[in-house]
Amino acid sequence: MTLIVQCPACAEQEDESKVFPLGCSATLLSYAPYYDEQGVAHYHDPNATTSSYRCSKGHVWNVKSYKECPACGWRKADDLVIAPKW
Repeated sequence: MTLIVQCPACAEQEDESKVFPLGCSATLLSYAPYYDEQGVAHYHDPNATTSSYRCSKGHVWNVKSYKECPACGWRKADDLVIAPKW
């Protein structure tokens, strides 16, 4: 699987740009897995990884993503935050 990262602001304008990763951070909230009625372990991890990017046209944005539970597919929705262009 190839990860394709594009600037959301440039894509909206049907423009192209280079994308530069600025770094990432992760939360460290504790959580406990649970076992359902069939004994299957569920991991509903509330921790987020936030990755920051900048494109060659000056747009900056963050993507907050979450892990998926391998047993049931539960996952918090990802967030995309585009910073104002300076």
